[in-house]
Amino acid sequence: MPRAAATILVSLALIFFISCADIPPTYTRTELANVVTKICKDEFNLTVRTWDEGDTLWVYFPYNNLASVGQLDKNSSNNLRRVIRTVGRVTFSVDKRPQFYCLVASDIKNGIDDYFAAYGDDQFLFEMGALPFYEFIEREATMRIYNPKAIGDTEGTHLARHNITMGEFISYVIQQSLEKKFLSDEFKNKFKINELKVDYTDTSLRIIVDIKPLEYNSKLPEPLDEARKTARHFLEIYKPAEIREVVISNASTTNRYSVQELLNEK
Repeated sequence: MPRAAATILVSLALIFFISCADIPPTYTRTELANVVTKICKDEFNLTVRTWDEGDTLWVYFPYNNLASVGQLDKNSSNNLRRVIRTVGRVTFSVDKRPQFYCLVASDIKNGIDDYFAAYGDDQFLFEMGALPFYEFIEREATMRIYNPKAIGDTEGTHLARHNITMGEFISYVIQQSLEKKFLSDEFKNKFKINELKVDYTDTSLRIIVDIKPLEYNSKLPEPLDEARKTARHFLEIYKPAEIREVVISNASTTNRYSVQELLNEK
């Protein structure tokens, strides 16, 4: 991901879900999406779209006021903060939190979607001060997708909304963590990334790390080992019942592990 895009995502991540629980009434879970929409409109004259998809709350914030391509101007940035604050206020006053939240901020002039997905309990722990900020950012999945279907879409019809599962979410944060490692300033000129892909299907978490060092150095991280350690890290955090197998491969090697095998490693 280009540095400018990464900077935008980090900047937005800094404010995502940072809010306070200052609404006294308690809303029911079924009211959540409509209440977020209503407060944004009534208090800030902002039109956002919200949907409940299973146990995932989706929030769509379209914007077209840009400082540069994919970067919000001051007004749009302030409006995004208001949307985020509203989501935080309402979800802290709801009788049952969604398992996941997914905010999509879309540049509808240039066709750019910025996704922010977070586990509901992580957000709650962070707000309560029980989860350090750096850990919250590590656990929040952020993605930038260039999508021409976003151009002019004020309704969010181009979004592939669905119920995010724990297996899917873990695949996102593992991929994000590995990309951060191998695309960091420390390593980006020391490895060639042929393929780096993580997905979850049918109880199986599959990690492809076809990454080769540009020159031998015994101090460089070994991609297969790094993938295994990263998978173990997030499996320890979330303990997903639906993942039964982890498959880690490169161009020449495929290793299969049960979740328990990985968790038992030291």
